[in-house]
Amino acid sequence: MSIFAGARKCDLKILAEELGETVNDSHKLKDLKKIILASKEYDEESAKEWMNTIINERKE
Repeated sequence: MSIFAGARKCDLKILAEELGETVNDSHKLKDLKKIILASKEYDEESAKEWMNTIINERKE
């Protein structure tokens, strides 16, 4: 399963910022995914955990 499953644009924006990337509202979903995957700080396991946390916090 993709780490992006169930994620919204706002979730991807937060994750990208957590990875130290600069993002703005003009980025589209596909752009945010590319930014995250290309980040020097990207680690699949950590990113999955962060994404789950971000999504769960949004749903609360």
